[in-house]
Amino acid sequence: MKKMLLAALVASALSPVLLASPAAARPMTETDLATFNRLGAPAASPDGKWVAYQLTTTDLAANKRSTGLFVLDLADSKAQPIAIADSPGHNESAPVFARDGKHLFFLSNRSGTNQVWRVALPGGEPVQVTQSAVDLSGFSLSPDGNSLAVWADVAEGCSVDTCDARAKPMGTGREYDRLFVRHWDSWREPGTYSRIYAYALATDGKTAGPARAVSGGIEGDAPSKPFGGGEEIAWSADSSAIAFAIRKSDGDEPRSTNLDIVWQPLADGATAQNLTETNQGTDSLPTASPDGRWLAWAAMARPGYEADRMVVHLRDIKTGKTVKLTDGWDRSVGSIAWAADSKSLLVTAQDLLEHPVFRVDVPSGKVTRLTERGNVGNVVPLAGGAMIYTINSVSAPDDLVLMDAKGQTRRLTNVNADKLAGLDPVMYEQFSFKGANGDLVHGQIVKPHQSGGGAKGKLPVALLVHG
Repeated sequence: MKKMLLAALVASALSPVLLASPAAARPMTETDLATFNRLGAPAASPDGKWVAYQLTTTDLAANKRSTGLFVLDLADSKAQPIAIADSPGHNESAPVFARDGKHLFFLSNRSGTNQVWRVALPGGEPVQVTQSAVDLSGFSLSPDGNSLAVWADVAEGCSVDTCDARAKPMGTGREYDRLFVRHWDSWREPGTYSRIYAYALATDGKTAGPARAVSGGIEGDAPSKPFGGGEEIAWSADSSAIAFAIRKSDGDEPRSTNLDIVWQPLADGATAQNLTETNQGTDSLPTASPDGRWLAWAAMARPGYEADRMVVHLRDIKTGKTVKLTDGWDRSVGSIAWAADSKSLLVTAQDLLEHPVFRVDVPSGKVTRLTERGNVGNVVPLAGGAMIYTINSVSAPDDLVLMDAKGQTRRLTNVNADKLAGLDPVMYEQFSFKGANGDLVHGQIVKPHQSGGGAKGKLPVALLVHG
């Protein structure tokens, strides 16, 4: 029932009939904001035929959210989304295509714990891939399709295969003999860290043998807590090594912003290398080029300063030579993805009141803006220079867009069309003025909607200042 309901919802959201606002439109409420469908985590098949994405819907009466996976045929501009993994009462997320493009890996809690599953395309019965003892937080498939990196919260003295970190001792007290105790609103479970492991995969797609710990000899959280995820982990192009960001756990951790990039070869007896040991600021977002030559990451220069500028660094994997690729660009990088030809990077960064995609040429560092209005994320490069991304704005939540190599765009989804059709349109405009010392200050005006045209007469103003 859930699968049919979600499929109908997504299919109807793409119908042009629902795009026009009805005469009885009304202002958006906090309930509308909380119950918009949430789209995320797109992935593209290696042949560029399919895009998969997760969609979260909200049942307000039951006070529950549910996440399922959908695939869309990119070759057909009129294709409707297909529900590919949608178990009633459970959540499916984080889609990743197999190298053959015929299977989709994903996370699901349908077995009682969060594990990796695999399903054949365009539809089939999902098969469980991992049987770990803990809830997995995420996974990454190696480029050759023969290995699987997973990460999870694992207690000291345990592995992802042997101990269930969810088992709690009797009582509610905790004894802390080191920091962190709590980071923002996340309480630290003493002795438990986010840890990375690597599995070999059998020909049937299931794990073969026990997991191997990938830590680089550093005790701490990888990915980092509390906000790190798959963007902090990357396979080498030849699948022989894993690069990851890790936050060292010691007495300085609560006042430190130091994350390091570790390069961990998976060959027996191979030694890990801390690539950023000399930088005491943040190093994150490791990303290996498809041709195997480069490793890119973003770094802050000032230790202890959480809002420092993130500059792209580029390391020649063979020689070890590292350069600051965007040091001369006055923007802070938020995400990094390699173009399929390894000749450029696709990065997102705040630019005034938008978060566009930029192309950064390798090795010159020349930056070109590719998108206009809106906030872009989840960039997935395609062969031939195209890319898929999510985009939102003041006017609407995230949807998927395909941009071809010539910069022409095609909207792939409209997952909130029915909800937005019943609401007043959002009208806003950008402005700027000279502030202190002649510095240019930017802002935007969001106007209330009135029937028969724009806002008229004097209106009350709420001034929101972000410094």
